[in-house]
Amino acid sequence: PSSSLKPLLASIAAWIMTLDVGSNEINSAIAKDSLNTRIFINGNLARVLLASHRITGDATHLHEGLKWCDTLVSLQVPAKTHDGLATGGWWNTGYDDLFIADTGTAVTTLGLCANLVADASRKAKYMEALTRWSTFVRRGVAMGPVANATRRSLLRKTASVLAH
Repeated sequence: PSSSLKPLLASIAAWIMTLDVGSNEINSAIAKDSLNTRIFINGNLARVLLASHRITGDATHLHEGLKWCDTLVSLQVPAKTHDGLATGGWWNTGYDDLFIADTGTAVTTLGLCANLVADASRKAKYMEALTRWSTFVRRGVAMGPVANATRRSLLRKTASVLAH
């Protein structure tokens, strides 16, 4: 990028570093709505940090971007394929449902992390999560995310009724 864009990138990256993106829960002092745990928003923020690292060499940006990928991997929901022969994996996009495009944004960032991480065990975890996502997309699952969300919602409602 041109040298005139680097200060702008530095400013944006500095702001992102105040958000605790690595936790996938943007600092609630900044985000006053329910958008603070959306994997596609936080994935884009992490991707900016990864790009900043590539352009500026700032290791703290790499560390925070990789931390977000670690968190994303921990949030993956494993699910048996429709035929029961393999395990796929999907992510709640942040609103008790799955949207392929939103998740694709987050998965793109995970792919970048897999490319940038030096630690072999972390890289393996990223690749395993990417493989499970690929299996989910290509083969489907026995009980999809919407059914799981509906079941969770019904369980919460039942628990609430029983508590009163």
